[in-house]
Amino acid sequence: MYWKYEKACMEANVGEMEIRKIRAIFDDDRKKLKKENQLIEEMEYIHFSIDETDNARKEAFGIPDESCNVEDEAIDNVNMAKLLSLLNQLNSEEKEVILNYFDSSVNFSAFAREKGVSRDSLIRKAKRIFRDLQKAMGVKM
Repeated sequence: MYWKYEKACMEANVGEMEIRKIRAIFDDDRKKLKKENQLIEEMEYIHFSIDETDNARKEAFGIPDESCNVEDEAIDNVNMAKLLSLLNQLNSEEKEVILNYFDSSVNFSAFAREKGVSRDSLIRKAKRIFRDLQKAMGVKM
């Protein structure tokens, strides 16, 4: 039993028999706690704080990531679905032009030569398709 509780019991004029009972309860609780701690150590139980967890663990336990804005992500997902739908509505030539126009790994001059048109006319076509997509998306130009 903790000495301050025992001292408090003595100051409160609690009888010796009552102090022994209280001491026994405290000792039993301490023994139980010690056994529980040993079991936890044997089971290799790992305790971690939510603040200490990485994002993968937070996602695994369903803990929301406070650094992201759910509303913005939802809007981005809707916009992305709408854009993909609009891209799928383009014919194969328009889709090829617009995708190659924005692909930095593609040499647009070589692509224009491959198509048999001038680079400038292909750029104008890509910009027209881009404007049409922006209009369909409701983006102000």
